[in-house]
Amino acid sequence: MNEIIRIGFRGNRVNISLSQSGLIQTTKEIFLRLGLNVGDKISDEEILSLKYFTLLSNAKHAANRLLAIRDHSVYEIRRKLLQKKFPSKIIDEVIKSLFDINLLNDELFAEKFTEELISRKKFGPSRIRIELSKRGIANEIIDQMLDKYFAKKNDTKILLRNTAEKYLKKGKDLSNKNELVKLYNYLSRSGFDYSLIREYVNELMKSDNS
Repeated sequence: MNEIIRIGFRGNRVNISLSQSGLIQTTKEIFLRLGLNVGDKISDEEILSLKYFTLLSNAKHAANRLLAIRDHSVYEIRRKLLQKKFPSKIIDEVIKSLFDINLLNDELFAEKFTEELISRKKFGPSRIRIELSKRGIANEIIDQMLDKYFAKKNDTKILLRNTAEKYLKKGKDLSNKNELVKLYNYLSRSGFDYSLIREYVNELMKSDNS
């Protein structure tokens, strides 16, 4: 049985010196919750429990800091917490707690992210699929997003035109074959189908020649 021989505070950190097991750290929140004092006896099982809840608290704070910066998918939160060396069991519990209070929701994340990719980046369907997949979004959710935002072919054509106009603002000379190829490649990288790109470019060239 260990005895608490010293307690030190440093910001939100609490250092607890034990008679047999050396120094362990916890948070002020957990320390106050447990009501520990110098001279208290603490078992090995209680030490393990203290370490577990400290890790859990640290992981929750890390996840909340990430979510305060921007929305994340479940995959992104898991990957970043793994990079911070938190155990998988701890990460699973953190993700469940965040999911239960709707701070993590892949459907909501995918919807907001898709809207951002359309409004800011002017990306088309295939590029949006790639970007959502990179963030671990399930294919079923990706299909839902693409059906929602690209159900009508005309919606995609309007977005393609907006994407092209963003590119053409840079003063590209489409009478130059190399510039025309670059436009095709740009629109393809942005996620649009080749047949729609060709249709748009043909209409553009006709209007320029008329």
